Amino acid sequence: MRTKQDRIKEIQRELTKYTNKDIQSLYLYQEAVDIFREIGNTKSEALCLKQVDKIKSKLSPGQLKEMNSRSILPENGTSGVLRPIINKSVKKSSRQVSICSSLNKYPTSKSTLQTFKSTDNTSLSKCHLPNLPTELLLLIFKGVDNMTILKLCRTCKYFKTRLESNTVFWTDFNYNSFTERMINQDFIRIWSLNRGLATKLMLTNPKRLTAGAINGIQKVLPKKLVECSMRSAKFSAASIVTLLSNNSLRSTLTKLTLTNMATLDNNTLGKILMHLTSIKYLDISGCVQITDSAFDFVPKNANKQLILESVSVRECKLTDIFVEHLVKLACTTLKSLDVYDCQRITQRSIASLSNFIILESIELTGLQAASASTFNDACNAFITKCVHLKRFQLTGCPLMSDVCLTLLAENCLSLETLVMDRSNRITTTGLTKIATSCQNITTLCIESCPSIPAETITLILTSLNQLKFLNVSCSESVQDSHLILISELQDLMYVQLNGCKAITNSGILKLINKQGVPFKLICLNNNIQLNSDALDKLKQKFGKSAITATIQYDR
Repeated sequence: MRTKQDRIKEIQRELTKYTNKDIQSLYLYQEAVDIFREIGNTKSEALCLKQVDKIKSKLSPGQLKEMNSRSILPENGTSGVLRPIINKSVKKSSRQVSICSSLNKYPTSKSTLQTFKSTDNTSLSKCHLPNLPTELLLLIFKGVDNMTILKLCRTCKYFKTRLESNTVFWTDFNYNSFTERMINQDFIRIWSLNRGLATKLMLTNPKRLTAGAINGIQKVLPKKLVECSMRSAKFSAASIVTLLSNNSLRSTLTKLTLTNMATLDNNTLGKILMHLTSIKYLDISGCVQITDSAFDFVPKNANKQLILESVSVRECKLTDIFVEHLVKLACTTLKSLDVYDCQRITQRSIASLSNFIILESIELTGLQAASASTFNDACNAFITKCVHLKRFQLTGCPLMSDVCLTLLAENCLSLETLVMDRSNRITTTGLTKIATSCQNITTLCIESCPSIPAETITLILTSLNQLKFLNVSCSESVQDSHLILISELQDLMYVQLNGCKAITNSGILKLINKQGVPFKLICLNNNIQLNSDALDKLKQKFGKSAITATIQYDR
């Protein structure tokens, strides 16, 4: 039997072999700290702790990383303290000799020493994960995707029993980061491990998954699935209908996303909407086969009412008939409608939108109209009833004018996002009322509106103090003085100044003095008077990824 006093003497001898910059000496002092703490010698403990801090301060980051990552084994005759084995000898330093003498100055009391057994036969695995409790394993693997955990379960029986049996890893499925390499067998296996507790199924561009994967999870489909997202999936229409027509999803699924799916047609979507009575969020953007016929079941089922709150049908071949069907489906519940890039929708739909009295967000493109007066009448019928609007986006509509802006300023006081571009009918009158009435605007886009003078832009920048996104591209009225006002906006993070020909290098440098939140994106494309020196200073201040600029020389 050896006592702790014997171990202290061994530490004193071993310290003479190393310098105060060596990792091995660090572990020797840490072991001495543990021994002095157990026997109650506070003076020696404090002295050793001070030396430990000094050694750590002199180690390089690489040495610290090596110390934390290398395999650690106990040496024979120790008290079980984990220390790395370093097989090299260096000359002792004066500081090392002084600490050895201090250990002799404060000897340990034999009456307080406890004997301990040698750990000659002790052996620890190089992998310490199996020795951790389940709670720590949950924290370690909390941010790891399901596919990686499944591969870890295949390494040994230990992980297979402890990880597969824990439902925390298998309740939510977000395959966005590793969908491309997943195969049917792994997909079905992960679903079988959730034991019916999963609440989300999210797939993005599943290149290797086929209809067999969808058919294989029918028997283990969760009973509380609330969100299903399939983006750019190539599943057959029959497999999608089979999955979403499951009776367990009829009253639980509330959010459905089927974007950029070439196989989704009118018949498939109609069957899905007929079956899912609890759907609230529907996104079928990029499904080019979808037309008005997908909603033809409405006249045949007059009593059929959905509780849709958000609908997105971007790039679908829909017309005004779709909006009429949507009024019959969800006129009392719809809060958000996105028909961006649906070129066949005209001003006729604007008047129909007045039936959605709690609508908060609308995104439109184009809107063909016979005349400006007809368009203004439709906007009047819509805006005066939809007073809860927070987001109004109408792009590519040359008939957008001050009349519409005045209606928004008078009726929609809670407006937060206003996007409009490519209209020469927008002038000082409409924007002045917006700047004075809608103080909650955080996103403003007035790109390619040539009739806006410099004084109006100044009024906007001084009145809308909560702006986070600003787009005034292709405006000759934007000057260097406006850039000073932009730098004073505390919350502004995204600015687009493309094609603003009056901006100079001296004005751009004013953005370096940005107050509040720093810029995350500044777009300065096609500005003639800028040079690379000013742009380099901006990149140095906000980072290269935050500056987007192409220098165009005036010929």
